[in-house]
Amino acid sequence: MKKNYLLHLTITILIFISCSSSENENLSETFLQKFDGTVWRFENNDANVYYLIENNQNNPVTKYVKLSNSDCFYISEVMSELDSRYESITIQETNELQIKSDYGSNENNIYTFTVSQNNIDLYQIENYFGNQTTWNYLLIKTNLSKNDIKPICP
Repeated sequence: MKKNYLLHLTITILIFISCSSSENENLSETFLQKFDGTVWRFENNDANVYYLIENNQNNPVTKYVKLSNSDCFYISEVMSELDSRYESITIQETNELQIKSDYGSNENNIYTFTVSQNNIDLYQIENYFGNQTTWNYLLIKTNLSKNDIKPICP
């Protein structure tokens, strides 16, 4: 009887530990891990703008622009292929990513991506020689994948 009790207790503890650890793993997921491969869209009158998030420290976010009169996508901005001399990920939490481009002489850009439900609030700060400009964009999650963003314009 005592052996059965100990066996039952041991199995229960092991199941509890394994369930607890998988929950903790999900809580410690980084932004890039959690949203790897997702495509987000911002629409304006002249173009559709797409942001592809990839779990890649050197290429975390690529911005694609498709003009309304075009059949191909243009790759845009410095967030793709980060140059470690000037650009870095400064915050990476489960639902927030911040990328800073610092070019010295009071010149920098800060991009902050914050996820809420199926949207990303993209907040951009641009500092040039004491002048600061800010933009705020609402990005909507799509069902697209990286393979859907083709062809790339020459």
